Amino acid sequence: MVHKCNVCGKKFETGRGLHIHQSKVHSDEDMEDSEENLGEEKEKIEKESKEEKEEETENKDKENSGTSDEEINEKEENEKSSIEKYVDTGIPGADELLKHGIWKKSVNLVAGNPGSGKSIMGLQILKEAAKKGENCLYMSYEESEEALKKHMRDFGWDPDKLIEEGNLKIKTYNAFKTSRTVEALFKEESGELRIDAKPLIFGDIGDFEPDRVVVDSLTAISSAFVGQEKNYRLYINQLFKFFRNNNTTAFVIAESNSIPNNITDTGQAEFLADGVILLHRERHSRGFEIYKMRGSDFEEKIAPMEIRDNEGIVIHPDKIFFADDKGDIDKNPF
Repeated sequence: MVHKCNVCGKKFETGRGLHIHQSKVHSDEDMEDSEENLGEEKEKIEKESKEEKEEETENKDKENSGTSDEEINEKEENEKSSIEKYVDTGIPGADELLKHGIWKKSVNLVAGNPGSGKSIMGLQILKEAAKKGENCLYMSYEESEEALKKHMRDFGWDPDKLIEEGNLKIKTYNAFKTSRTVEALFKEESGELRIDAKPLIFGDIGDFEPDRVVVDSLTAISSAFVGQEKNYRLYINQLFKFFRNNNTTAFVIAESNSIPNNITDTGQAEFLADGVILLHRERHSRGFEIYKMRGSDFEEKIAPMEIRDNEGIVIHPDKIFFADDKGDIDKNPF
């Protein structure tokens, strides 16, 4: 049997010879260092062996699943890219009813009976988006800029700060002026707008490029097109097309008294819209419903909704509004 010195590597035929060699040639400190090095080397070897086994196991799992590293990376990139194609509303509880969110560049109809919270929802969506740095435009055909800013302040929001930072614009429009302009243009162009639609739709907003827009409301616009139903339909079609072509996520408000049978008077807006959100108000109760949403899975239910002081709209996605599947009325949804 050959005995090897663990300090210098010299070999001896007997253990006694090795012992004499180590006691004469090497100090106790050398021996301690050698034992420590051997221990470290052993740990290193064990670690490398463990890593090799883990890698072998991982490779076998990949072989069994038939998925390569490239395919896994591609899947992760696709999932990330898919998420980036959506935006959220920023309204507590509302986004929980959507699997991913609202598709970017989509046009969404927000309809409800009087006092259901449509304008507040529009302002709240833009407020949350503006806080994240998005450019937001509120197009009002009914209330003045100061009235809308007051609504925001009533909920403890600061519209002036968002406006000063350049992320929010609130602009008032004249629906009758729009209808007269559209009538003249359609007569000249046989029903198609061949001019730059941006000044016609947005008016004078300079070089401001909105990421999100709220139009308040289709009801006010349609009232200016009385007797011009064809022009109104053509204008709404061009309006929706313009938002999509300009990479704008739009929320178009409409008043409705016959949900869900006829959401709007003509039925055109809900047909053209990518998404339809319905706000219900029954006596002292409010409800929120995603009626339609292209490109995104959503939970089909009416969830209870509150409008809270110093907070705004809050949705309760885990509660039932009106009746459950058994027809039992939830009299106290909160």
